[in-house]
Amino acid sequence: MRYKKPKHWDSLFTMNAIKAFQNGEFDLKDKESVANWETRINGGISPIPSFGTIEVLNYAIHIGKKPNGENLTII
Repeated sequence: MRYKKPKHWDSLFTMNAIKAFQNGEFDLKDKESVANWETRINGGISPIPSFGTIEVLNYAIHIGKKPNGENLTII
C-alpha cells in the first residue's frame, strides 16, 4: 500500500491524535472507537467530515515519525 502525506499532517491535531493513540484512548482498527474519540475532542459533536484520524495515524506508523520529526513509538 502506498501512503501519501495527509492534508492535515503538520498540525496540532495530528500530534494530539498520536498522543491519544499512544495513551490507548482509541483503537485504530475500530472505526467506532476512533469516531467516539473524535466526537469527544470536538466537544461532544460528531465532526462531519471526520478529522482524518485514521489517515494521519496510518501515515505516522508507516513512516515511523511524528510531524515534528521525533520517532514514533508504539507500545
